[in-house]
Amino acid sequence: MRDLFDLKPETRSGVVGRNYQILCHDNEFRLWNDGVVGVLVRAATGTGKTVIACLAMDTWLGRGNDYRCMVISYETQLVWQFAQEIEDILGIKPGIEMDSEKIKP
Repeated sequence: MRDLFDLKPETRSGVVGRNYQILCHDNEFRLWNDGVVGVLVRAATGTGKTVIACLAMDTWLGRGNDYRCMVISYETQLVWQFAQEIEDILGIKPGIEMDSEKIKP
């Protein structure tokens, strides 16, 4: 399945997901490539949902310069936590729009 969808087993920073995280990533892209909209991932606490999301973001962003990702959270602490994980895993400093925090276009 991996070569069929031109998927990467690791991020640009070298993070490699566990087998179930890679399988989840591959299934997400199989569904998206088949035209399914609104793919959701559900996993237990501590199973690495953030890593799964970062693997997907890395593949998505690697498709071209006009591809973007957005993370939406209902809790301030989660915004900062997820932003730090994106930076650690992908090596990308995400822009944050929240309260008085704004990105520069």
